[in-house]
Amino acid sequence: MSKLVPQSLVLFFISLVVNAQTPPPVPSLFQDLYTQLTNQITSFNTIVGGGWNGQPYPVINSAQLRSASCEQGGLLLGPGYYSGVLNEIQSLQALGINTFTVHIDFPTLDPAFYLNQADYQNYLNFYIQLSNDIHARGLKLIVENSVVFPQPGISTLSAPVFYKTLTWTTYEQSRAQQAALIAQQLHPDYLSVITEPDTESSATLQINVNTVSGATDMLNQMLAAIQATGVTGVSVGAGCGTWQNGFSNFATSFAGTAVQFVDMHIYPINRTYLPNAITIAQIAHAAGKQVGMTETWMYKERDSELGKLTSTVIYGRDPFSFWEPLDQSYLQSIVNFAQYQQLTFISPFWSTYFHVYLDYATYGTMTASQLLSLSGTQSGVAISSGQFTPTGTAYENMFFKPIDTIPPTAPPGPGYTATTTQINLTWLSSSDNVGVAGYNIYRNGTLANTTSGLFFQDLNLTANTAYNYAIEAFDALKNTSPQTLITATTQRNPDTQPPTVPTGLAATGTGVTQISLSWTASTDDVAVTGYKIYRGTAPTTVAIYSSSASNSFLDLNCSPTAAYYYSVAAYDAAGNVSAQSTVISGKSLPDTVPPSVPTNLQTTAVASTSVSLAWSASTDNVKVSNYRIYRGTSPTTLQNIGSTTTLAYTDTKVTTKKTYYYTVAAVDTSKNVSAQSPAILVTTP
Repeated sequence: MSKLVPQSLVLFFISLVVNAQTPPPVPSLFQDLYTQLTNQITSFNTIVGGGWNGQPYPVINSAQLRSASCEQGGLLLGPGYYSGVLNEIQSLQALGINTFTVHIDFPTLDPAFYLNQADYQNYLNFYIQLSNDIHARGLKLIVENSVVFPQPGISTLSAPVFYKTLTWTTYEQSRAQQAALIAQQLHPDYLSVITEPDTESSATLQINVNTVSGATDMLNQMLAAIQATGVTGVSVGAGCGTWQNGFSNFATSFAGTAVQFVDMHIYPINRTYLPNAITIAQIAHAAGKQVGMTETWMYKERDSELGKLTSTVIYGRDPFSFWEPLDQSYLQSIVNFAQYQQLTFISPFWSTYFHVYLDYATYGTMTASQLLSLSGTQSGVAISSGQFTPTGTAYENMFFKPIDTIPPTAPPGPGYTATTTQINLTWLSSSDNVGVAGYNIYRNGTLANTTSGLFFQDLNLTANTAYNYAIEAFDALKNTSPQTLITATTQRNPDTQPPTVPTGLAATGTGVTQISLSWTASTDDVAVTGYKIYRGTAPTTVAIYSSSASNSFLDLNCSPTAAYYYSVAAYDAAGNVSAQSTVISGKSLPDTVPPSVPTNLQTTAVASTSVSLAWSASTDNVKVSNYRIYRGTSPTTLQNIGSTTTLAYTDTKVTTKKTYYYTVAAVDTSKNVSAQSPAILVTTP
């Protein structure tokens, strides 16, 4: 690789880092890391530029469909949730993304994982519908079939207890059965069945997964199971992370099977992890296989921090906007690498940041979990209004040359319905050469709303009044269509009198997480339709919280003994709302119920200087916070030696050839402690 990087590529990379719409300054806390990552990207660009002639290759630009990932758990089955998934598909499609990567990890579609088989069927139905909708739009689907790896901000599913019931033989069989089910029922265009052997082994405690022979044996069983279904048109692949110990051995072994493509993940770009991707691609091509990249994003992690930070802490650095130029530079490097090594597809993982970043000066004191939650929420808001970050539009521009300047068509078929104070506008979809991002709605010449949907509810209008609306479509690069015009008139309003203010509001704690409200009913000149409930943690912070059709309300979302402040307001069918009642306070009852006693305490490993324990989870009327571990040389000398928030603990302060007794107790969020589990006896070798 003695060839120099073309000057045009060097200038392009520099411009991404320096001129990305004047990002906020890099905090001093992260300046060294920012410089380190910049240098690593630059070094990788030198390698790529030295071997690549600059000719484009038709790489499929995919992205993670985060809202449809199995990591969302029960949210997937919630009422109305699927419409949000369709919104994200439309939003990413507006960036020119025509292939969607979805995590359907083991054991999400394993019937044995569920006590209620209806849950299994509901998850299967969800993904069948998703596959059908994606393919009906002329788009492609990539399914990642790895394993559920619970961690805050990433996954809400929990499978460790289930994993413990599986031997290596039954584990391989179960993984193969789920891979075959996905191929047969969903018909994905690409199916990656092994993606991170080391992570999978860590999550499942199946040590064979993290060996070349074990992973390859499992892969061959999966391929045989898929072939036995008779399904065609599904390209199957497997791979590993570029950080994987012995990555080239895994890639070589996988490439020697019947897979159609070798997969890879790139997250840390420290050490040689970026150049390792070139090695994997070359191994695959030498075996006549395609190459895919189902996941990539740049970890904001120093060399000195490798192996020392939790995933949540690392992920919690991503949302800040000062990283944005570097994210764009990294994505461009990956796109160039993909064209250089002729990858079939690439799929950035954190598509969240195609829609939103957070300002460090405002949110820098939040915890990593809080930042991930907030960025996820704000991303949903951005999607619903068709908004993108410069990173999102930069990703589109990496694939579309020249840059898209073609506007969408004007929105057809506008119509409306009206009440005395509200006009509901509807219209049909515009079309675009890439994809429609959203619609601007103007009322009497002033922007009233921006939405990615096909409707707009204009509220708080004057009765018997005509309003002139203009609707225009726009794409991700803000190319805007001609406007469609419509005039709508509100109905006459005979009812302008609000109900009387509710009186006699009282709040009574009726449980550790609930407060019961009651009040004297309001009156109205026509009829009271219902009541708006306001809640806050101080008298001056009460805000709209819920509603009730009667003059009582049960608040089920309280913390034990916490004080809440409430007021209520009545409203009628015409939308007239009374003033709020007097603000009063109430407290839920204290939590005095301890968790259940942990069960199934057992050793998972015993060495001369360490003892590893595991147990089954306790339950609690509110929430289990952590577990205390007790040890003694007899059942009567047990002492607390530590605590953990997981279901496992390793005691490294034991001596050889000695007998110990262990018990575990559960602690809830109110510091109630369960009785200790039955003691188990362990003798170190």
